[in-house]
Order: sequence, then structure tokens, then C-alpha cells
Amino acid sequence: MKHLNFRYLVRYIEGDLAEAQREKADAHLADCADCRRELERVRRLRGEIGEFVSPPAELVGRVLAAVRRRKTRRAERPRYQPALRFDSWTQWAALGARGAPQERQLLFSEGAFDLDVQITRDQVPGAYILRGQVLNNTPQPAGLEGIELRIVDGNGVPRRGLTDKLGRFKFTQLEEGVYSLQVIFDDHEIVLDSLPVSDRWSGPVETNS
Repeated sequence: MKHLNFRYLVRYIEGDLAEAQREKADAHLADCADCRRELERVRRLRGEIGEFVSPPAELVGRVLAAVRRRKTRRAERPRYQPALRFDSWTQWAALGARGAPQERQLLFSEGAFDLDVQITRDQVPGAYILRGQVLNNTPQPAGLEGIELRIVDGNGVPRRGLTDKLGRFKFTQLEEGVYSLQVIFDDHEIVLDSLPVSDRWSGPVETNS
């Protein structure tokens, strides 16, 4: 029997194994010091965090897709700045409208991909939500799930996210400021170096045309 993985040991502790599975696990643990140590580590961890709560199946699938992508990701990847194709606030400003609209929508393009971004106020006072979607103009063998994103604030503090099956993503509770948004594919990256997160007009977003 192979070494018992983390999830299997959790099921062992919670009594979620069939009788035959538990007997095999008992026999393996009797002969394997490494798995006994791992079992004790899992027990301590369980005691620290209390009841294990099973994550949603959708989240599990997203994380597994991201793990598969990481295994095939090139260590050296070219970085591309996408072209801005649409900015709802630029059109709003061109019309001479007064008062900033509550949502700003931007559309960027780079190669076979489009990046749709919306910036809105969060329910948390003084905070913002940045949500969006990676769109592909040609079918991708691995689909759009599990693409890693990295957003970095003006102080260099990063946060990470993953796309769902439709390529959607969301970052919440962002402070007002200028961010860098990085979309990490297997063989290249799309990078927005200066993405303003605000509800105040400060001019158009600067990108490659």
C-alpha cells in the first residue's frame, strides 16, 4: 500500500473509511513510521482548527486545475502588456457627463485572449471590488479554469486568485489605489502595470495600443 495522503488520513480520523479500507490503513500504519508521524500531524492540525469543513466541489476542482497548470508552466515566460479596447469612463468623460458612474468596465486584448475587468464599490466602506473574466478567441486545450492571477498594490503587497470554469475571477476589499494585475498562463503572462481602482476619474488607463 502506498503512503497515506492527507485527505485519506482525514477520512481515517473521522471514521469515514469502509471497514476493508480501515483494516488496510491500520496494517500500513503499523509498518510505516512516516505515515504514523503524518497521522499525528493531521490529528494536531485537526485539533487546532476544529471540525474539518469540506470545501465546495467547485473550489476543489479549481485548485486541482491550478495544480495541473503549475506542473506544465514554463519557468521563463514572456510578459505582454495588452491593448485597451474599451473603457466605459473614457466614453463617459468624452460626453462631458458629470459625476462618476458607480462601475467602470474595461476590455483589454492580447493575442488570443481578451480580459474584461469591472471595478465597483464594495459593501465594506472605502473598499472596492475588482471582478473580471478571461475570454479566449480560440479554444484552449486546458480550458479556462485554474488560471492564476496576481494583483499587487502600490506597497508591493500581492494577492492571488484563480479563474473558474468560465474564466471569471474576483478580488474584494481592495483599497483605493493603482494596482498591477498579472494573468499567468502556461507559456506567457498578460500584465496590466497600472490599473486604477477608484470611483474618481483620473484619466484614461495607459497601455500599449
